[in-house]
Amino acid sequence: MNPFENYKSELDLVRQNPSLLENYRFEIGINNSNHYERLRLNIAIYNDMKDTDYEIVRFLFNEERKWREYDNDSVYDEFYGDFENLYFSGFLLSLFKLPENIWIFWDTKNIDMDSSMGFDGEYLVSAGVKETYQYLNTIVHSSKDNILEYLGKTENDCYFTESHIERWREFKHEYFRIHKFDK
Repeated sequence: MNPFENYKSELDLVRQNPSLLENYRFEIGINNSNHYERLRLNIAIYNDMKDTDYEIVRFLFNEERKWREYDNDSVYDEFYGDFENLYFSGFLLSLFKLPENIWIFWDTKNIDMDSSMGFDGEYLVSAGVKETYQYLNTIVHSSKDNILEYLGKTENDCYFTESHIERWREFKHEYFRIHKFDK
């Protein structure tokens, strides 16, 4: 069995029994705290994504966020280079193109200075510029004004365009191609 087949088998078990996601939780004080296990599931999803994987992807992203938010030098610094899975998880979540993910993406962008610079602003409008602003226009949220200050007050003022988001998405696919297996 090749690595992808192993990862896919693991993912299929989780798809059949979502309670198995408990085995992928971030736990304070444990080196890597299931980080590599989450990465394997993310790689499997990237190679075999289904519409029904949304809850799995969101769970994995949230667990990576928790790991990034945790500020324990003995654990965090040792594995600091593995923050890429946070960005990879975010990219997978962005592929579902749901504007309501803007809140979790905004919170992630504001975890710390590194996230502020490293977690792309494009995630905020990855559902589409028009769709994101339509959604924001229907919602009251404590972060809304800050997001609009960052993005632009209106769709016409948005810093990002649809073509920019498409180029960003293509770039991310290329950037994360290391996780693609030939089928």
